[in-house]
Amino acid sequence: MDAPRTFALMITLLLLAPTRHGLDMQKQESDQTIKIGTELVVLDAQVLNKKTGQPVSGLAKEDLVLTEDGVKQQISHFSFDKAPLSIILMLDVSGSVQMVLDQIRDKGLQALERLKPEDEVAVVLFGEWFELTQEFTRDRKLAARKIGELGRLAQSMRAATFIDEAVYQSAAHLLKSSTPGASRVIIAVTDNIQSPNAAGHTRTEALERLYESGATVCGLIVGDFDLRAAVYKQRGVRIDDPIGMFANETGGLFLKTGKEDASARLGDLIDRLRSRYSLGYVSTNQKRDGKLRRIKLKTTDAAEKRVGGISIVTRRGYRN
Repeated sequence: MDAPRTFALMITLLLLAPTRHGLDMQKQESDQTIKIGTELVVLDAQVLNKKTGQPVSGLAKEDLVLTEDGVKQQISHFSFDKAPLSIILMLDVSGSVQMVLDQIRDKGLQALERLKPEDEVAVVLFGEWFELTQEFTRDRKLAARKIGELGRLAQSMRAATFIDEAVYQSAAHLLKSSTPGASRVIIAVTDNIQSPNAAGHTRTEALERLYESGATVCGLIVGDFDLRAAVYKQRGVRIDDPIGMFANETGGLFLKTGKEDASARLGDLIDRLRSRYSLGYVSTNQKRDGKLRRIKLKTTDAAEKRVGGISIVTRRGYRN
C-alpha cells in the first residue's frame, strides 16, 4: 500500500474511533512526531594543549560551550574515545607518493593494528579516477593486503590527480558505513598537489558532500607542501591546499611524512583519532531549510584556567 493511501486510512480510522481512543491516538502521534522531527547533530572534537600539542583528556560536557549560528546549544551526548571509527584510507597514486605507499604496504598492518576491534576500514586509490579496492572491513590483514596489491592499477591512474573528486566519492561512500554511530573519517595519503583543470566534482561539491556525511578529513602529507607551494609561486604558479581546507572545515588533522616513517605516522594519526571527544545535540533551530549552520566549540573560562591554554579542533558546520 502506498504512503498516501496508508495515511488516508489512518485518518479515517481515527475519525471513526471513540473520542477517548482518538485522544490517545492523537497523543501517540504527537509523541511520535516529536521523536521523528528531532535530529541529533553529532560531531567529534580533539582538545589539545597549546603548549605541548598533546590531547587533553578528562573533560566533562560542562567544561564545553557549544553554539550554532551564535546560539548556545545543550550538549546531550558526550563521550571520550568510545565511538567506533569508519575510516576510508584514500591513497594518492602519484609517482611522488609511491615510495611512501611502498612503506605503508610493507608495514601498514602495524598501523592498522592500532584500531579497535569494532573499527572498520576501506581502501581506495585515486589519481585520474577513483577506485574502491577494499570495501569496509574489520579484517586488518585483508586491508593491508589490498594496499599491497595496488601496483598494477596505480600505473594506469597516474596521468592526473583529482583530489576534489576523490574526497567527494569517499564522503559519498562513507554514507554506506555499516557501523551505527561511527565517527566517519577520510585519511588522505597524498602530496596534496591537484592537477590543473581537474575533472569531476568541484571543491564546493566535495565540501557539501562532507557536510552531508558528517565526515572528517585528515591528511598524511608526503613531503614539504609549503616549500613546494613557495617554489611554484616563484615560478608564477599558484597551487592551493585542498586537504588543508577540507581538514580545517571538518575538524581534521594532518601530519607530514617521508618515505622512512610513513607507517609510524599513519599509526600516530590513528592514535590521535582515538583521543577525541564525541558530542551530540539537538539544534534549537528546527527549520529544515538546507542552509549551512555554523558550529563553534570552546571551553569554559573555568576549564581554560584549570587546564591551561587549550585549542579545539572540530568541524565548523553542517547542513540540516
